[in-house]
Amino acid sequence: MGPPPRCLLIFADPPYEKPHRGESHTEKLLNNESLPKLLELDGIFVLEKRPDETLLELKLWRVIRQKTYGATEILFISQSACGNWQSVIK
Repeated sequence: MGPPPRCLLIFADPPYEKPHRGESHTEKLLNNESLPKLLELDGIFVLEKRPDETLLELKLWRVIRQKTYGATEILFISQSACGNWQSVIK
């Protein structure tokens, strides 16, 4: 059995509430080293979160665009090793 197929787009809408202790659901997703392996090198990870939720250092990802709609923020993220997508997504 070979590696799993890779995706061009991955969407995530984790629960907004933070656990009593430890990382938020958003932080767990962004720090999960298996997730980038599911995404094509030129793929996009679309993540929904609260606008007031602060993200610490993104080691595996690079935010290429972010949009806020009321109480929701959408991040468009690529793998940190990818080329520049700024000109593609506007």
